[in-house]
Amino acid sequence: MVEDRLRGRFDYYLGKTEIVIYSVLALLLAVTAFVTIATAGQILWIGLSHWTVAAQTLRVLNQLLIVLMLVRFCIHYVSPFAPML
Repeated sequence: MVEDRLRGRFDYYLGKTEIVIYSVLALLLAVTAFVTIATAGQILWIGLSHWTVAAQTLRVLNQLLIVLMLVRFCIHYVSPFAPML
């Protein structure tokens, strides 16, 4: 009786802790992705304003590749619903 109640509380709090950890990690990854997209936009804007688009294109593509890698990491490895995707 006491063990069942203790086990139930432990499971409940452990589940809540897991959700908090996943939420914080997802928030950090989302902020990182948005900052990287903003940086890529800034690099592209500087390239357009200085007429050096050809030189800046690889840097912009590199930044966008980083965003795609972060999103893929978030979906496949961090998401608690990854096996369902």
